[in-house]
Amino acid sequence: MSSRSLFAMDTVLLLLVLLPIFVAGAVAGTRGFRASNDVLYRRVGLTVLYLAGLFAFLA
Repeated sequence: MSSRSLFAMDTVLLLLVLLPIFVAGAVAGTRGFRASNDVLYRRVGLTVLYLAGLFAFLA
């Protein structure tokens, strides 16, 4: 058996840092879109996808 663990320590630390941010974003998104309609949700989603694609294209 190897002395290496299943997860690297830097990966676990990154998880511990980013998990609260992810959960806070999910909660904020749930509360923010609770009263909105499907058209707004679709536009925001497509805008995020467009910006991610544009960033990947330019990078």
